[in-house]
Amino acid sequence: MTTNVPKGSILAPGGTVVAPDPGDPICAAYDAALKDWCATPKDDRGDFNDAVFDKLNDPALAATRERPIGFIGGARAAGGPRGVLGLRNLASQGGYGSRVARRALGVINQMAANPPASANTYSALRHQMSGATRGALRRRFRVHRVLCPDAERPNGRPVEIKRPTEKESHPGQLSNYAKASPDGTVELVNCAACKLACKDWNSDCEGYP
Repeated sequence: MTTNVPKGSILAPGGTVVAPDPGDPICAAYDAALKDWCATPKDDRGDFNDAVFDKLNDPALAATRERPIGFIGGARAAGGPRGVLGLRNLASQGGYGSRVARRALGVINQMAANPPASANTYSALRHQMSGATRGALRRRFRVHRVLCPDAERPNGRPVEIKRPTEKESHPGQLSNYAKASPDGTVELVNCAACKLACKDWNSDCEGYP
């Protein structure tokens, strides 16, 4: 599945990709970051997302980088849920799984209010969250992939930033993020979504700067 998907395209049942709102600062930041990134010698470019956030003055969005929003799990032996589960969605359902999800969200929200020094919030979360909560998630849902988008909007919508040639990091990545999202959507930030003049999808820097 390509990541160069225009606004409103259906990715999978219950999952939709949308573009940023018109005029959103993240597109201007993406454009400026891509120009600078492409003007830098290849060996010195560093992480592209870091370049975008360096151009984006949005502390709230920056605080949600790589924050878990859900997971892909397998069925329990007794017949538990399988597939993609969003933490916010799970927390509202009641029962043991809901309590575990709320504990996980409590740690995540504390970290959003006091961002860790590391840019990788998930790595920091593993140190902050109790072993009991991690163990409960694994036992209850047989978690085999934690879903960590590049950032989150205040309403919980995941935001994924992709270089022009960047592919999904795992099969169905965008669809999985959308399924874990409270509103069933994932926001894609790339050249097509921001309507930028990237000339060649086979080259990150064709036409830039």
